[in-house]
Amino acid sequence: MLSCVVAPRLFHRDHEWLGICFNNWKASGVVTVGSGRPVSATATGDADQDGNNSNDRLPGVSRDSLLGPDYATTESSHSTC
Repeated sequence: MLSCVVAPRLFHRDHEWLGICFNNWKASGVVTVGSGRPVSATATGDADQDGNNSNDRLPGVSRDSLLGPDYATTESSHSTC
């Protein structure tokens, strides 16, 4: 995960009006990157006839033996002071 905040002060005393308009803002962002998470290969329906059809794994495949896809997300925002 990586995050940053930028609060530039582009204009100083020589450009007072430009400073009022453009100096009072901030920009921030967050980037999250990760590798695939472990998942189990499951069967459709109630393969072992135990009344629960949401937890049946394929025969011969252990729990969490597969990896899901890698992922990346970004978020950004800006605000005025």
